[in-house]
Amino acid sequence: MSDELTVQMVAQMTGKTRQTVYNWIKANKLKTYGVHGATRIDLDSLTAFLNAKPVARDGEVTTSGTPSPEGATGL
Repeated sequence: MSDELTVQMVAQMTGKTRQTVYNWIKANKLKTYGVHGATRIDLDSLTAFLNAKPVARDGEVTTSGTPSPEGATGL
């Protein structure tokens, strides 16, 4: 696989929409560069971003980064 990815490739790889990938780019979560006017995403940047994202498991809430006991209202 090449070190440069298209927005469509990233969307397919992550199971997200192209708009979500563009949102990640706009939020500076992915390193990009232009090739003949087209946006390309650095593979290392994508890998780092995906590895840094918290993974939600069944019954867990990741907004605070810590598990929430079942039934907790957050109040």
